[in-house]
Amino acid sequence: MEFRSLSVILLQIVFIHCGQTQDVSEGTETSDSDTPGSALPRATLTVEPTWSPVFTGESVTLKCEMESYSDWRYQWYKGSSRTAVSQSQTNTFTIRSAADQDQDQYWCRGESDYRPTSSQQSNTVTVTVKERPKAVVSIQSDDQVFVGATVTLRCDIQGGGVSNWQHSWFKDGSSTPVSKEQQYRISSVTESHSGKYTCRGTESGTSRYSHTSDAVTLTVSALPRATLTVEPTWSPVFTGESVTLKCEIESYSNWRYQWYKGSSRTPASQSQKNTFTIRSAADQDQYWCRGERDNRPSSSQRSNPVTLTVKERPKAVVSIQPDKQVFRGETVTLRCDIEGEGVSNWQHSWFKDDSYRPVSNEQQYSISSVTESHSGKYTCRGTESGTSRYSHTSDAVTLTVSALPRATLTVEPTWSPVFTGESVTLKCEIESYSDWRYQWYKGSSRTAASQSQTNTFTIRSAADQDQYWCKGERDNRPSSSQRSNPVTLTVKERPKAVVSIQPDKQVFIEATVTLRCDIEGEGVSNWQYSWFKDDPYRPVSYEQQYSISSVTESHRGKYTCRGTERRTSRYSHTSGAVRLTVSALPRATLTVEPKWSPVFTGESVTLKCEIETYSNWRYQWYKGSSRTAVSQSRTNTFTITSAAGQDQDQYWCRGERDNRPSSSQRSNTGTLTVKERPKAVVSIQPDKQVFIGETVTLRCDIEGEGVSNWQHSWFKDDPYRPVGYEQQYSISSVTESHRGKYTCRGTERRTSRYSHTSDAVTLTVSALPNATLTVEPTWSPVFTGESVTLKCKIESHSDWRYQWYKGSSRTAVNQSQTNTFSIRSAADQDQDQYWCRGERDNRPSSSQPSNTVTLTVKAEKPKPELTSSHKGAALIGNPVVLYCELDQSAGWRFYWSKHTQNPENEIKTETHSYSISSVSVSDGGQYWCRAGRGNPDYYTNYSHALWINTTSVSSSGASFSVLCLLSCLMAVSSYLLVTIVLVVKFYRAQGEERKKKLKLKETDKTEAAD
Repeated sequence: MEFRSLSVILLQIVFIHCGQTQDVSEGTETSDSDTPGSALPRATLTVEPTWSPVFTGESVTLKCEMESYSDWRYQWYKGSSRTAVSQSQTNTFTIRSAADQDQDQYWCRGESDYRPTSSQQSNTVTVTVKERPKAVVSIQSDDQVFVGATVTLRCDIQGGGVSNWQHSWFKDGSSTPVSKEQQYRISSVTESHSGKYTCRGTESGTSRYSHTSDAVTLTVSALPRATLTVEPTWSPVFTGESVTLKCEIESYSNWRYQWYKGSSRTPASQSQKNTFTIRSAADQDQYWCRGERDNRPSSSQRSNPVTLTVKERPKAVVSIQPDKQVFRGETVTLRCDIEGEGVSNWQHSWFKDDSYRPVSNEQQYSISSVTESHSGKYTCRGTESGTSRYSHTSDAVTLTVSALPRATLTVEPTWSPVFTGESVTLKCEIESYSDWRYQWYKGSSRTAASQSQTNTFTIRSAADQDQYWCKGERDNRPSSSQRSNPVTLTVKERPKAVVSIQPDKQVFIEATVTLRCDIEGEGVSNWQYSWFKDDPYRPVSYEQQYSISSVTESHRGKYTCRGTERRTSRYSHTSGAVRLTVSALPRATLTVEPKWSPVFTGESVTLKCEIETYSNWRYQWYKGSSRTAVSQSRTNTFTITSAAGQDQDQYWCRGERDNRPSSSQRSNTGTLTVKERPKAVVSIQPDKQVFIGETVTLRCDIEGEGVSNWQHSWFKDDPYRPVGYEQQYSISSVTESHRGKYTCRGTERRTSRYSHTSDAVTLTVSALPNATLTVEPTWSPVFTGESVTLKCKIESHSDWRYQWYKGSSRTAVNQSQTNTFSIRSAADQDQDQYWCRGERDNRPSSSQPSNTVTLTVKAEKPKPELTSSHKGAALIGNPVVLYCELDQSAGWRFYWSKHTQNPENEIKTETHSYSISSVSVSDGGQYWCRAGRGNPDYYTNYSHALWINTTSVSSSGASFSVLCLLSCLMAVSSYLLVTIVLVVKFYRAQGEERKKKLKLKETDKTEAAD
């Protein structure tokens, strides 16, 4: 009963569906009803910054505010144009860097997708753009100022529009201002104020600013330095000595010199000269100086202080042992002590009888065996070693030597005649006793011409000649000595010495000079000559002709001569001084080009001999220790065109000429060191045969000594175009363009000399093995769930590890020892580009990246469309072809189902068509198809069912009701399928119920029988 009622319901649905064949009725279009008119929302336009004008380069933001509604699109208009210059979702429009062309009137309006669809036009805003003003710096005084001066810098902003500028000063590019005044005044400038100054203006109350000014460089120089020196340099000085202070100022001129003493700020003296002399030192103090002038700089720095220490000049004191009165043969010791402090290194000088020639230079003057000749007055004086200052001379001490009572008159000098002006001393010696008074007689007179307590009578300057004799007298016995022998004094005019000189008073070093001394006057023939140079007390020669065979600079000076009669001490007048000037021979300077050492074999070397003065030189070139010139030339250069080992030696030169000076000095020596030119050698790592992408390092080593500061040059295939300048030339990722022949060469830094070029090393660059990526299956796209296998083939070598890359990532998604990579079940995330590369432990360590393969994955499972070659019912006996259409890639196999979708009963074809050659009644019914491919098989969805009706009548005679019925049946096929399933389940349930009832009945019968 349930089945019947259900069937009736289904039939009703079918007929109802068939009855609904009417056309769809036309819809009516409705429109919004009209509403009363309202004002559009008002738009308000504002501008930031609010000031005007704005400067070029400033940012300007326009803001459009709507009084109501939301979701506006903002349109921005400029000038009179009705075309928007911009449109945005935000209500601001920014001009990032204002320019002249941005100056105009602006307004805005809003638009919306909803009602109201637009706003009112906003108010207009005028943007005025002017060029940003430029700051200009002016400086009062000068760019070059001196320490202590006042400098004023002024900042003026050029350009109108702003009057309330705030100024900022910057020094040396600092961002921190050093002043914020328009006039930056430095009242007492120091060297720390030197630098580059700029200024900039910022408008008060805003953030806008002017262009920064050009920099003005302020140079602050130190005042010229004054240096104070003192002559003499020793300290202390003695009272009465002359002291000269000298103030030297390092630069400028026209100084007035001010001299300061002690702590006083008032100058003790002022002068136009830079020296200040204290004629007779008395007071000690500190002194310093300073210069002043009328122009800038107006003063110098204060000089260093100099301390002047003054002490009383020491006094020499003589002591004598054993007594001032001695006799012939005794030893007498005189000692000189200097009283006073400050000097310890005294040199002592002894003088006798007021002579200027010291008789000794020792502190203790000892006379080991005194004679009458030692009688006299002795004084001493100290001179400080290394200086010219001296002590006071001591008081004189008289040494008396007694003679025997016999009076012997002697005359000094003993020769005769004596010369006018000579000092003549008559000496009366009495052999014994003491307390003699000596009387002196002249000519035939018996009246003593003189009487003295001393036994000498001196005629200081001889003039008159006569006979003299003496006699001694004393208070004790004997009261007198014997009368002495007479002595005749003959006096003549003193002769004069005259000097002549050959070849000239002006000579050159190494020349021969001859000075000759001639004595004018008669009376003496046996002269002994004495020559003096700069010192009238130390003779330099005793020959009449004083020859200097190879004169040196030490021979220059004033020369005088004097004659002394042999075996006497009498002498001629000293000659007038002749000044001998000795000039150094012109200096020769030898230079060598090139200056470096060693030079390499084959290099050209030029020796140059430069002589400082004169001309017409012949140049002689010497080598080693030889005194024979290796070459002579009129030019001052000597060139070794190709240096060799035998050229290595020391060289010097000298000039010769026909006039005086006939030669120059010998030049300095120049050492020429010659070494074999070094050879460059190339080494290469890892090998001469490399693969693309590897790193290659070529190293250049220079064989040979003598040069350490090589600069290396690398050449590739072209010896004139270097490719590198480092000792190690590294190519980090080598390509085929790097293959070629490489050489290197060293060039010594800061010179032009170079090594031999290395032998060429050929670098061969091979392409990395080619990797080829293939994909199975070959069709595209694949669908989710399909299996995909990528295969990476590398053309050569073995032991590869395979790396698999996806998309733009440089990180491998997988690594394997095999050359395949399988995606078992393709998914959306597997869709991308794939490539592979091989890596191995040996060279080459990698392959090239493979070609890319694009894997396209579609998520939607495809569904074929099933069609028939016949429209309507198929006539029995006629052929029918079914087509399973699928617009997705290739590689499909097709599966056909009839009546039910059962994979076990499917028919497989390799093409997308299924043919029924002769239709029978059994061929009628529902058909489905699906496609599959791959291993394991991947299947599409089933197509929609296709109903094939068979008939023996032509399709043209079929009534509309049959066709309608068939179409209705097709429409409710899904409902029928559900019905069939429910019916089957219903009958199975009924069968089970019947079985249970039969079993109960049998059980009841069994129990009844028992």
